[in-house]
Amino acid sequence: MKFLLPILLATALATPSFAQTQYTLNIDSPASAAQWAGNTSLGALKGNKNLNLTGTIDVKLDSATAPFGGGEFNGGSIGTDPIEIYAYVENPLPFLPPLAKIWIRDLDLLLFSNHFSLSSSGHYTTDTWMYVNNGEIEVEALGSTTFTNLAGTTTDPVSVSGDFTESAGMVYLHNAINLYISNTISGISFDFSLVGDMYADAPVSNPPGMDLSITTLIAGASATFAVTNGNANAKAYVAYSVKGPGSTTVPALGIILDIRNPKLLFSGNADSTGAISWSTTVPQYPGLTVWFQACGMGITSNVVSQTIM
Repeated sequence: MKFLLPILLATALATPSFAQTQYTLNIDSPASAAQWAGNTSLGALKGNKNLNLTGTIDVKLDSATAPFGGGEFNGGSIGTDPIEIYAYVENPLPFLPPLAKIWIRDLDLLLFSNHFSLSSSGHYTTDTWMYVNNGEIEVEALGSTTFTNLAGTTTDPVSVSGDFTESAGMVYLHNAINLYISNTISGISFDFSLVGDMYADAPVSNPPGMDLSITTLIAGASATFAVTNGNANAKAYVAYSVKGPGSTTVPALGIILDIRNPKLLFSGNADSTGAISWSTTVPQYPGLTVWFQACGMGITSNVVSQTIM
């Protein structure tokens, strides 16, 4: 893959028609260990290859409790500890400086997947991909230093396996990490892999979060946007973006939207349960991928991505 390509999600994220429960799982950083490896056109990358994952993972589960039935990763904020990964290419002459130095720093990753099925024991296998919300690569080699902004890029989908379980009022996730990137910067080609295990959890007792569901978008046809678990008897909004996931502060609502350059699509007053829906005719833009997110005062929903058919 070309790691610095703009994000392109060619297919819509499958959204089941039934209600799901949105969870934000907290990553158990000490338990979530990973190890990196890499090579360059100048030689093998060396350095401290051990790190831990930090942050949160967003996932929608078909049921709030086990057996969960199925799920869909839809964001989060995954970082690394340490926040700066340093690697170098050793000089064959040990008394000289390294041939190249590489720093990967300040990563903020969002985890996505299509909807997947869970076995009765909670096991699953699915393709996942990561969207880079923030991060940069610094390369010092061949007498020059280059900084490359990684924000707005995505990794290729890779197949991973994991498990969702429930115990003592908690939902637990074990998800394998298998990340691979490659690129050419400053005339040096390199590949980088990250392999490990990620553990995260959240209380079952957490009330379900604000949820946005959308029927299939077909150009010229009617589509329904439904919000549940919003603020009761209060304003609800649906925003959209054609730029992809991102981070946009909305001071008036005290929230941060997870989409880039959002525009307002709908607004209205939710009922006493926090539910509201809208119907509209889908514009004639087949092939266009659009990201949607609902919000209200102090609350945001999951991000839904669809490609207009």
